[in-house]
Amino acid sequence: MSPNYSLLAINQENNTGRRVSSISNHFMEKQSFNISTDLPSRIQPVDIQEKEERLPTRYDEDIPIKYIKLAVLGDTGVGKSAVLERFVRNSFSSHHERTTRKQEYMPSLILDNSIFELKIVDIPVINRFPANSEEEWEEYRFYGLRSAHAYLLVFDVSSHQSFQFITTIRDQISSSRDISSIPVIVIANKSDLVPTLSPDQNRTRLENANIVKKTWKLGYVESSAKYNYNITYIFRTLAQELKNVEEHKTGDKNSRNQGKKCFRCLP
Repeated sequence: MSPNYSLLAINQENNTGRRVSSISNHFMEKQSFNISTDLPSRIQPVDIQEKEERLPTRYDEDIPIKYIKLAVLGDTGVGKSAVLERFVRNSFSSHHERTTRKQEYMPSLILDNSIFELKIVDIPVINRFPANSEEEWEEYRFYGLRSAHAYLLVFDVSSHQSFQFITTIRDQISSSRDISSIPVIVIANKSDLVPTLSPDQNRTRLENANIVKKTWKLGYVESSAKYNYNITYIFRTLAQELKNVEEHKTGDKNSRNQGKKCFRCLP
């Protein structure tokens, strides 16, 4: 036990090694020194192995974490930022402020035994999706559009023009990337305005939904950031799509189409 006490004496006596030795010998020869009782409680010896055995085991130690970059695209005024603010911070502002610079959100998704760490990129309106890396570097530098693992295409359910905008963006993404292995979810936001639509507008809304689901074969969700309607369902659908892609890559198809369990957003 002498070396442990000598170490303490070195710290107190400003590295006077000779005096440390005499102090240690004094206690060893003149007294029956017991380190467990004579030393202060704050430096009591600890059995490291015993301490490690007492530590609880984390339930997610063996669960792999996937890091996903998600790009959110759509025309101005459709509520892209409102959807993200509602999902990440559960807040909504009726004041519309146009997005003029890139903003990032980093929530986490849990679905079944999968954990997804998201980096959501909310960017200003783009004129066109870059066809190649050179065009992206020249016009949309640091947006990471072509390297995104998934896309949310948002339009206003009451504006057919905003749907035409994402139609163009979707076609441009499809022509430059293989979206068969990239999750793309189409969001019809502002569904709280549906009761105010005219019969023609409502017919157009249903036709747009059929185009997305039957022709494009993409996920389609009607949502309202204002009333927090289907906001969580958007990202549950996204998590399921990401999980399906991961299972397809690894060849594990047995657990596909299982029920959705234990889904939540970690702040």
